[in-house]
Amino acid sequence: MKKLKLLIICFGLLCAVQNLHAQTTSPNNPVPDFVRRNEEKRQDLDRINQQNNQARTLRDVERNGQLSERNKIEFSAAQRAEIIKENEYRALDGQRNLILPPAKYFTEFQQFLQEENTGLARVYPDTKCDEGNIVNIKELERCAGAVPIRGGGSFYSFRNRTNLIELGLTPDVHFVDGKFVVGSARTFGMISEIGDVRLEDLTLKSKAIVFLNEYQIKNKSSKIKAENHVLETGRMENGFVYSLSAPFKLNSTYVLRSVAYNLKSRSLLGSLDHRVDTLLAFRI
Repeated sequence: MKKLKLLIICFGLLCAVQNLHAQTTSPNNPVPDFVRRNEEKRQDLDRINQQNNQARTLRDVERNGQLSERNKIEFSAAQRAEIIKENEYRALDGQRNLILPPAKYFTEFQQFLQEENTGLARVYPDTKCDEGNIVNIKELERCAGAVPIRGGGSFYSFRNRTNLIELGLTPDVHFVDGKFVVGSARTFGMISEIGDVRLEDLTLKSKAIVFLNEYQIKNKSSKIKAENHVLETGRMENGFVYSLSAPFKLNSTYVLRSVAYNLKSRSLLGSLDHRVDTLLAFRI
């Protein structure tokens, strides 16, 4: 039975702009701070890429049937959360405050957070700072403060409650180009922006929720592709448009159905991802 999960999302929108003139390095003209910070970030990304390579190696070993039965296990929810948390700390290397919502929001929404299946998360717009080599000072400056994980904190998994997309974790939403994009090769999703509606007022019988709750999930790839084709342009139901993306709007509420299909392989990596059918609402 699906539950309506109410999530408040605190989006940290980073628009740090500095006016810097081009400088050359000399004893009297040291390397600018943003260059040093970018080098530290590059080292963080190198370390994460190394972890990704190790993960890919593990997948290759599994594919060839060389992984021992001892490692082919299903993790409990508590074990899964602990592994994800540990990898968050390792990836951010002491900078986890970049991903955690500011403390003031936990105080502001204290009463709301006492309800079951609620939470706070911080998601950044994708600045595309980890897609390749940065080759000029302007880009060094722009990317100096980016979160040092893949996607720069722009991905989020409501199922696993994390911004990480390593270790076989699949995100439910991607904040990119001024909109929220759902669905992937391993998930089916549809989202709708429903306006300035209080999360506390939403139930499974709410007009914006009914269609998502009653929607019959497809179990064949051909049918999923056909539905995605319809959702590319949007599907109107009960006065709301459901699509593969929704524009970012401050003080607005969104409803989302995200289905993470079970993988045939019971691998070490696949076991970490909480592969469930989730119905939720979140507010910016």
